Amino acid sequence: MEKQKKWRFNIIDVLFLLVVLAGILFVILRLGGFDVVARITGTASTEEYVITFIDTEVPDYAAERIEKGDKATDDNLSVNLGTVVDVQLSPAQVPTPNTEGILVVSAEEGFSTVLLSCQVKASDNGSGVTVDGLDLGVGHTMVVRAGDSKMYMTVCDIQKLADTPYAN
Repeated sequence: MEKQKKWRFNIIDVLFLLVVLAGILFVILRLGGFDVVARITGTASTEEYVITFIDTEVPDYAAERIEKGDKATDDNLSVNLGTVVDVQLSPAQVPTPNTEGILVVSAEEGFSTVLLSCQVKASDNGSGVTVDGLDLGVGHTMVVRAGDSKMYMTVCDIQKLADTPYAN
């Protein structure tokens, strides 16, 4: 008759389980914190937002290539920032010293100020919004790709879509 082995926990089994649990926790936090759990379970409430970005010095050749309907993404993390709903271009206003050394604001030839508004699904995180695990707030700076243009932009406004003129 064969003797059946009884399986008992020992210290190595406990350590192995702790390492596996720590790895799972690390992956969850790396993918966007506990918001990931809420999104997976369907408990995260996402709404449509319009996030407006600004860059005060974009070369004209890049600024003129952005169109409504283009996709916008965070270049570093490849986070989808939604669809461009409005692009406003104006001459770049740059402070430059005059002959007396006093800074005066003047237009810079060949450059534009770009105001880019994008519609995206996001969830309110209490101090801005979370888009695919990326927390955004007013003043956040990032490299944004819109269409085939790439710009270093700053978030200057975040509003719910219903509170904007872009709501249908």
